[in-house]
Amino acid sequence: MEINIYELMRYCPYCGSKIMSFEVESDLEALDDEQSDEESVADDVDEDEDTPPKVDKVAFRMAYGAIPNTSKLRLSTGKIVEDVLFKFAKDMDYEHHAHSYIVDFDDENVKALFTDEEWKELTEDRIGVPSVPSDIVKEMARYGKKTVEELRITVMTTYLKDKERYDICKHFNQEWVQMTMRTLCNLYENVDSPLIRSQYEDWYTIALFGTCIDFCMRDIQLGTDIKRTDAPSVSSANRKNRGRQANTRKLIGRKIDGIIYSVDRKLEIGAIEAARSFLGVSDRKYLLEAFKMPKTLRDMYTDLMIAANYEQQKADKLQVVGIIHLGTWIQFVRLWRAGGSTVFVFSVKTLDLSMWIASSRKKQ
Repeated sequence: MEINIYELMRYCPYCGSKIMSFEVESDLEALDDEQSDEESVADDVDEDEDTPPKVDKVAFRMAYGAIPNTSKLRLSTGKIVEDVLFKFAKDMDYEHHAHSYIVDFDDENVKALFTDEEWKELTEDRIGVPSVPSDIVKEMARYGKKTVEELRITVMTTYLKDKERYDICKHFNQEWVQMTMRTLCNLYENVDSPLIRSQYEDWYTIALFGTCIDFCMRDIQLGTDIKRTDAPSVSSANRKNRGRQANTRKLIGRKIDGIIYSVDRKLEIGAIEAARSFLGVSDRKYLLEAFKMPKTLRDMYTDLMIAANYEQQKADKLQVVGIIHLGTWIQFVRLWRAGGSTVFVFSVKTLDLSMWIASSRKKQ
């Protein structure tokens, strides 16, 4: 299965226009700094609505027609994935992930378009999840206690050796784990049970995930940081302003609850969406966040591809991550390129802290 990646991502999956080179298109940092209230206008109205936006069927057909055959993903059976997705989505009135050539592992309707062997080939996880560093494993093992009293003693005990001084380059991971466990211990010990009471969305962002997630993402060794609370996405803005004329106003990117990015180049590598509660996978809020997340990640992935100058070896190692936290319920998402113009998004196992906390209290 041979893919011409140099043609692949040069065509925008949303409008079919050619993507300019990284230098010509824009400097990501400049775009971020440029966005002021005077120059930028609000998000597209449809993106803030409570339902998926309506599809511009003409634009979708034009975008499909602009994709060269050499840049399509041909499975070993001869089936072309982009052609299958186009046929599946071309008559839909409202937007589906297939309109962006995104294949969702959990979408049974899309899965039904392929045989079992084809689906296995299409969804092969070529990248995987990196192994957990040994220092994190060792530090987490310290907190495997049976009682809160034992856990409290451990979180108050330093991970540093006798007379050892803290080194941010050496001990950052241990510091993050201990800070996280101390935060959880404090919340767990609270007699008002804040973790299992109804809270505002920002409470979870600040009181819980500010330590568990945000602290972790401010890693000086990785060179990453995080923006929070309705942060406009530079990657989304780049896609919206592709082909923008000098006499037109610049559109800002989709506002996201959290953006993980590299500090040196301002490249976005992950997104976070949040809400105050989780009422099930059929809940309206969850469905909306789960719909937006892959599209947001696709924009980020596209910018990474441009920054990598479409090099195949680099492209095969690229993936972006998403986190959806609704109350104490968390879901992690990874997105990578399956091949051709198709990107595959995979939703991994979920975790509900409140259920774990409730069951733990009953055992005491």
